[in-house]
Amino acid sequence: MTTLNRHADKPGPLAPNPEDHVSRSAVIVQAAGYRLIPLAHPIGPWQILATCPRGLLLVAVVDEAWPALGVRYGAPPSFPMVTRRLLHHWMPERPLPTALAQ
Repeated sequence: MTTLNRHADKPGPLAPNPEDHVSRSAVIVQAAGYRLIPLAHPIGPWQILATCPRGLLLVAVVDEAWPALGVRYGAPPSFPMVTRRLLHHWMPERPLPTALAQ
């Protein structure tokens, strides 16, 4: 579960927890120009949902070995087929994740 927090009465970027890989991935997504959409719960394997003028982005954050991609990491049925999907794989002692775009 992500630890991104923002009070509803204070717009602006979400405050990340530097210890949490989901929060660190969210900062990277924001720096790339996406606007985060807060989620109450993950959407299947996807912990981050973001938007930009070009469309939607789903990000799954993985701490263990690379997962088998298969159907699990496909776009959810209710999402447009052009939704971008990104896997962030965080490894110990690495400042940035390895990324795989789908």
